[in-house]
Amino acid sequence: MTGFLFSQSICKQLSPQYINQFCKTTNHGIQVSFKSIITFLFFTLLSVYFSFLNPHEVDIHFAQGWSLQLPMIVLFLGSVLLGVLIAGFLHGSLSLKKFFINFKKVGRIKRQNKNNHRSERLLEEAENFLACGYVSKAVAVYEK
Repeated sequence: MTGFLFSQSICKQLSPQYINQFCKTTNHGIQVSFKSIITFLFFTLLSVYFSFLNPHEVDIHFAQGWSLQLPMIVLFLGSVLLGVLIAGFLHGSLSLKKFFINFKKVGRIKRQNKNNHRSERLLEEAENFLACGYVSKAVAVYEK
């Protein structure tokens, strides 16, 4: 699961119910499991073995008069690279979409917190006026 990291200033402004949802601490390094390493090594050794068994070139015909001759290993590694690039592009575009959705949520939460702080400040100011006996000023602040 991929998550998005938010700056500490945004995390401090969030209410406690949203902190666990948006402000997870993660390592900035690449985390690779042992299973992934073994799988990568297996496919690498398989491709090297495959290339030694098939040293001849492969003809790829794009049209009647246009063809391309490549060694088998170049074709194999090129197709793997193309697959990785396509998967990376799709993953990146989905991550970008999730980032903007979360960005809107954080902005909405910040605005709500700002309004809440302003309301609390005005309420406290009105209560202070009322405690001091300035009823007209307290009413004016309550109406804000």
